[in-house]
Amino acid sequence: PYLLGAWLGDGKNDSGVIYSADPQVLEEIKSKGYDVLTLLGASKNCGKASAYRIVGLTSLLTKLGIAKTKKQKDRFKHIPRVYLEAVVEQREALLQGLMDTDGSIRTTGLVEYCSTSSRLASDVYELCLSLGYRAKMSTNDAKLYGRYISKRYRITFTPNRPVFRLERKLLKQKLTSVLTSR
Repeated sequence: PYLLGAWLGDGKNDSGVIYSADPQVLEEIKSKGYDVLTLLGASKNCGKASAYRIVGLTSLLTKLGIAKTKKQKDRFKHIPRVYLEAVVEQREALLQGLMDTDGSIRTTGLVEYCSTSSRLASDVYELCLSLGYRAKMSTNDAKLYGRYISKRYRITFTPNRPVFRLERKLLKQKLTSVLTSR
């Protein structure tokens, strides 16, 4: 589930390639038994995202029906129903992969997940609610250098359990002591 979350956040739509500047994300993936291959031009700890192929991931994504293929160009990244209905530990791992790649944390302890995909954002919102978080979803404009790019979907909530595995993000997380209601 962590690998799926990381791919949904920073993966290439049509293959088992993930872009990352965080070696810890790659170590998490390797710890689950996956081979991670550095693609041409990637360098360690350069501060910029490099491309990595996760061996066997493309076929898994195709079986799940979420990898974009030449024959089925209408497939978009989303969380398969089987993952949204998985046991708590698996849903938490999925959320951690998503948050490590596309999540952030404010000094108040509020965490935020952002996506330009309405479907993926809706799935992440449902995932957060299923884990008992009082999540809120909002929409605004995503801009680059002041120019409109697309709509941006933001899910915010205050977690009471770790929603990151990346040490730099996890250290900033303030855990609440009371479980929020569903």
